[in-house]
Amino acid sequence: YLKLHGSSSSSKAPPHYELLPTANSPSSAAPPSWLPLALSLGERLAPWLRGSAVPTYLALYVVSGVFQPLFVMEMDYEAVGRQLGLLYMLPYYLGMACVLPFSCQPLRLCEPNAVPWKKVCLITLVDFASQFVLMAGLTTIGSGLFTVVYASGPIWTALFAYMLLQFRLSALQKLALMLVVSGLAVAAVGSATIMSLDESFSTGLLAVLVGTGMHALVYVLQEMTLVKEATPLEPSMLCGLIGLMGTAVIGVHAALFTAPQWHTLVRPRPGLIRIFASSYGGKTLTDFLHGWAYFHLMGQLGATSMSVMKAAVAASSFFTSVAFFCNPDCCVARELPPSMACPSQPAGRAAGSAFFCHYSPAQCFSTPKAASLALVLAGVLLYNRC
Repeated sequence: YLKLHGSSSSSKAPPHYELLPTANSPSSAAPPSWLPLALSLGERLAPWLRGSAVPTYLALYVVSGVFQPLFVMEMDYEAVGRQLGLLYMLPYYLGMACVLPFSCQPLRLCEPNAVPWKKVCLITLVDFASQFVLMAGLTTIGSGLFTVVYASGPIWTALFAYMLLQFRLSALQKLALMLVVSGLAVAAVGSATIMSLDESFSTGLLAVLVGTGMHALVYVLQEMTLVKEATPLEPSMLCGLIGLMGTAVIGVHAALFTAPQWHTLVRPRPGLIRIFASSYGGKTLTDFLHGWAYFHLMGQLGATSMSVMKAAVAASSFFTSVAFFCNPDCCVARELPPSMACPSQPAGRAAGSAFFCHYSPAQCFSTPKAASLALVLAGVLLYNRC
């Protein structure tokens, strides 16, 4: 439609535009008055957009990551989470699959050597197993303590990078590892009271620890696929393929095992559609933004740097979990283990849960929990300063 007549990139003169002739307009017609202004604005914004890409992705990554475990806990409190089998993992993989259309790399599934399928399938398998274990642990111990244990991910990533990518650990990095282990030990000791009241709590704590290690392995495998391959995949392509395969597995499982028992598994009550839409929709959106930002950053920052961002997400989630899920006014007995009871309420006030308003003793702030988080994050930061 428009032809830009050449002028050197160093020239200060404004560009000249000529309207190409069409069947219904003369060749001498002037260009629209808004076009030079729009092009000038685009030229001014382009450097800023290029320069702010990483900070924007970092902000999206942190904010979306903070709310990911909160939506999972909301599903569990409303009995539409782990009670439905693998279905509550669907938003995670569906959100990742939604990243695929944003890939600039053509999808050539049938061409030989276009996609390293063995590595992609291995990453998906390890990621699926880690998510299954992490979700089970998260809904057992709560998002508050979950974030403390999950913050140890960078050290796990460093260990796997040491073994698989031939990285070396210095004396300070080994000290950082000891700090993280000490922090996890403090978290376990500080949770002794809850463990004595809830037999499944210790199992959930172990599940989160194992799942964190498995998820750290996913980071390293992804870096090997994004960077070390002769023809590496685009980050959004890898994200989308993992999401598609995970979504397919969960969809088949839901169709075969969850759908036939739907009326038995889901308790009919007012607002059920709203509960599903808000919890599953919110989780899908945050997972999409998290996966989109993560895989764009992964190719630029590397596995260890991304793990530091994961630790920042965990620390933020710790405090939001206390704010949302340690409210005695929102305590409901059916949301607590049988051995626990709701705090007494003042006369005339009835407690009741609401969206992002629940009560669980495991979610409340405690000095050992805060100390363990501080030790874990100190170890992570020390490791990355070495």
